[in-house]
Amino acid sequence: MKTLVYYPLLLLLSIRIHTAKAQVVARVDSSEQAAVTVAAQRYYAATQADSHLLNGTEYVSRPKPYVQGSPFFLLPSPQPGSLRYDGFDFVAVPMLYDCHLDRVVVLPPSRAIALQLVPEKVASFTLGGHHFVRLTTDSVANPQVRTGFYDLLVDGPARLLARRTRKLSERPTQFGMEGYYDETIRYVLQRDTDYYVVSRLRDITAIFPTKKADLQRFARSRHLSFREEGRAASLTALVAYYNTLVR
Repeated sequence: MKTLVYYPLLLLLSIRIHTAKAQVVARVDSSEQAAVTVAAQRYYAATQADSHLLNGTEYVSRPKPYVQGSPFFLLPSPQPGSLRYDGFDFVAVPMLYDCHLDRVVVLPPSRAIALQLVPEKVASFTLGGHHFVRLTTDSVANPQVRTGFYDLLVDGPARLLARRTRKLSERPTQFGMEGYYDETIRYVLQRDTDYYVVSRLRDITAIFPTKKADLQRFARSRHLSFREEGRAASLTALVAYYNTLVR
């Protein structure tokens, strides 16, 4: 596995500094020569892999002045993140996640434009402390769980994921157009190759009937609430507890 920092310029500068020293000093210590070699190898590996990251298409965003909110996850400005793309791991990448288009957007320092990456080549990415994975599902058999990026909340024998989407709503008024981004979160439980949309305790106990009594006792002891404001934390705690029962 190759992990690459997305700013190979620092490595190139390191190479140039060592080269300049070699011209002044008659004999160069073997350890210094080894360091130069390693730096050069890392630089060439980074620039080679960099071309893999830069094979997306131009991302064009034209915000409408009357639309409130943003299509982006967490913040509307680029944040440093990491991702696995086209078989390579990248870190320190200025990036955005467009929840409306379900696209990962990067801002290469070597280009003046933003790029949206090819979705099928993005295996996973981390942004703002959230780890997203790409699921490829059968939308015909299960239309509620579509192929796309999901926020991985719990990993283990049972996985809990959140599908975060933002839908743009617009309408004309007597004062002109108005619009806003409406965010929805759908929670999905994955067991093996099966996916279930869940939102409450009995959704979970229906999937794991042999652990129903244990899950109910846990929910009561922790005073779990599955109303909208406490749903994410409660589902996360419940699924994490289930995983301790089956390990």
